[in-house]
Amino acid sequence: MEALQDEYDGYIAEFSRNIAFLDDTDNDIVDNINETDDNINENDDNINENDDNINETEEIEDMRAEFVAKLRANLPAIAYGLRDSHKDGHRQCWVLDLSNWFF
Repeated sequence: MEALQDEYDGYIAEFSRNIAFLDDTDNDIVDNINETDDNINENDDNINENDDNINETEEIEDMRAEFVAKLRANLPAIAYGLRDSHKDGHRQCWVLDLSNWFF
């Protein structure tokens, strides 16, 4: 009878160890799920930031295009104004260098 009790106690101890292992495994799984959720949220934040940067870049490109269009429309007047600039009653020669502008 004592041998059966020892065998039974051994099974109970093994069962308890298995339950503890499953609890630890369950906690690891929950931790991994939470970490994955955090990573997904961080990726979503990065995607939103990238979208904001793209929108800002598009706005800057639109502003640049508008500026270039206005500059092109007014370039003859600007060139005339530079050509006819006077300083101390003397005609000045001004050069408007647009070679580095990306039109």
